[in-house]
Amino acid sequence: TAGATGAAGHIGTDGGASDAGDVCAALQTEYAAAIATGQKCNLALNRLTCQLTVNSSLRCPGCKVLVDDDKPAMGVQAKWDQSSCPQKISICPAIACVNPGKGMCAPNPPSSQSAIGLCKSSGLTPVPLTP
Repeated sequence: TAGATGAAGHIGTDGGASDAGDVCAALQTEYAAAIATGQKCNLALNRLTCQLTVNSSLRCPGCKVLVDDDKPAMGVQAKWDQSSCPQKISICPAIACVNPGKGMCAPNPPSSQSAIGLCKSSGLTPVPLTP
């Protein structure tokens, strides 16, 4: 005798998709972490360190921060540029950007004996606001 025919399975769900806001917020968080990673430098290296700059923010680009390695931040920047996230908010806070000046690798904290430091500016120069 033949067996009975089985019942069809149930259609599953994808668990819900994140909306663009979630993606954009996650990229902003990832970008902040990428900057922190890029600002780590090695005090023992016999080369100029902290000579690169990246945008301090994805949503209000323009102000720069010093990094020793720009690849982490640039990778997240590329994801942001390819996403549906707003490329720039219409009005960024009216703050003057500060030219980070010449970069240097400084101990972190200043009394640390570790060879790993953080990029710091050797002098800050205000940058005029542009309309």
